[in-house]
Amino acid sequence: MIVMTIVLRNEAGIVGDLIRHHLEQGTDRVIVLDNGSTDGTTDIVDDFVRAGVADLIRREGGFDQANWGNELVHLAQDRYRPDWILAPDADEFIAAPPGETVATHLARQPAGVRVVECHRVNLFPTREGFVAGAWRRGPLFRTALAAWQPERFHKVATHSAFPYFCYVALHKVVFRPEGFRDLMKGAHMVTLDPPAERLRTGMVMWHFPMREPAKFAAAIERRIPVLAREKDRINLSNHYRRWATMLRDAHDRGAGIEAILPDILPDAAQMAAFERAGLVKRVSTLPFRFAMEA
Repeated sequence: MIVMTIVLRNEAGIVGDLIRHHLEQGTDRVIVLDNGSTDGTTDIVDDFVRAGVADLIRREGGFDQANWGNELVHLAQDRYRPDWILAPDADEFIAAPPGETVATHLARQPAGVRVVECHRVNLFPTREGFVAGAWRRGPLFRTALAAWQPERFHKVATHSAFPYFCYVALHKVVFRPEGFRDLMKGAHMVTLDPPAERLRTGMVMWHFPMREPAKFAAAIERRIPVLAREKDRINLSNHYRRWATMLRDAHDRGAGIEAILPDILPDAAQMAAFERAGLVKRVSTLPFRFAMEA
């Protein structure tokens, strides 16, 4: 049995696609923890609850992805005794190697394989496409650059040769929950007892990180006050620490989110140049069913 757990807030624009995809890939049950959505997300999830394939938990207060992610794994264990746990974010679509589903791929893994690495691929529009809210119309691109973000990326003074999404993305995991201890925020790593090595088997996680400009701006805005709290600041991901600092400084100059977008996405001219140089690839088809607009 495969159970997928999701912690989310206000993901009406993509959560239906996400759940349908993973059900088609052989997921047996979906557990969603919704943190105070106001955009119709819970109405979409309720359709899957009524169909008998999902559970919905509502939780108010601050967004506590790390602790809630662990809570959902324990709940899945207690309620369903799954063989495997998938724990993507609401914009991450897991796919098996060609010719397989996630379920058939995981079913053929030897019992000694307890953690499988998913190679995460960011799919992103041009800066203009993002600002226009046209990500579903495309074109979408993925990096072909074999480089990680610079060290000390969280510091604004750190030079970044390319916009953020041109760098390789941190990979994530799916896992057998036996001996579960802790799931790192974002499911980049899982701790099991006894410890288990992660195995790369060809599974891919397709990630749509840049979709709604207003929502993205609000996500960065929410992190600006955290910069003043040392205890909380160190828990921010490097890119959020960098972007919240940049946006705070932009506000001081009377600017908004547009001031930091060059650090994040290439514009159309840059993208064309990167494509010619083989640094990004245009994605014309996806290896799974997804509702792109004509």
